[in-house]
Amino acid sequence: MDPLKALNLLEQTIEAQRQLQLQAHGVLTCLYEVLLHAESNEAVSYAQAAYVARVLINKSAEELDSVRITPLIDALESPNKVDESRVLHVS
Repeated sequence: MDPLKALNLLEQTIEAQRQLQLQAHGVLTCLYEVLLHAESNEAVSYAQAAYVARVLINKSAEELDSVRITPLIDALESPNKVDESRVLHVS
């Protein structure tokens, strides 16, 4: 597979997984709110568990944000590749 195509696919896969995590975060937020106001004795404990899971998913989604991932992916590019923006052309 072409390295550029592989990097593009990696970026797309990471972003798709991040979107799924954000959806799960939303579901857990709703679950937390419902359980927090439920009348069961165990509901508060379950709400706390949902809150912890929500925080963990949110942290993971933040780490997969393109602002943080793109520099890491860019660093994977070939070390022999010349960055044209850094080439000094002398005439």
